[in-house]
Amino acid sequence: MPPVVGELTSYDFSKLASVTMQSGQLLLIVAALVAIAFVVTLIRLRMLRESYSIVFVGAILLFVVTATWGFGWMIWLTRRLGVTYAPSGVFTLGFGVVAVVGIYLGVIITGLQSKIKTLAQENALLEARLRSVESDSAGASGGAEASAP
Repeated sequence: MPPVVGELTSYDFSKLASVTMQSGQLLLIVAALVAIAFVVTLIRLRMLRESYSIVFVGAILLFVVTATWGFGWMIWLTRRLGVTYAPSGVFTLGFGVVAVVGIYLGVIITGLQSKIKTLAQENALLEARLRSVESDSAGASGGAEASAP
């Protein structure tokens, strides 16, 4: 007998969830492969150094592992941590990865900033020394040329 409109029927949503999860897994894996190809392209074009790419590839591989095998352990981990809504645990993991990458890049930028400051100071000292040598040589050659004729 077909259900009457407005009548509550029981439906097994587990089949729908497994299909959605499989297509979601496939989407995440394809997106991760595209991201890895993008990072490799940036390395080949010398727009990204290999040392930075390790962090990005590591984060991408973490997402691939999570997409492939991770939904079960992510739910287990979020329940262990006391999170009642599993997607918020996944969001927290993503935020943690972004925070670690941000801190790593901040450390790199700070090191580069101090190197740039040192190089600028050394450049200023060398320019001052060069001007001093040029003025000394111009003064010495100018005096010799004036007395020669």
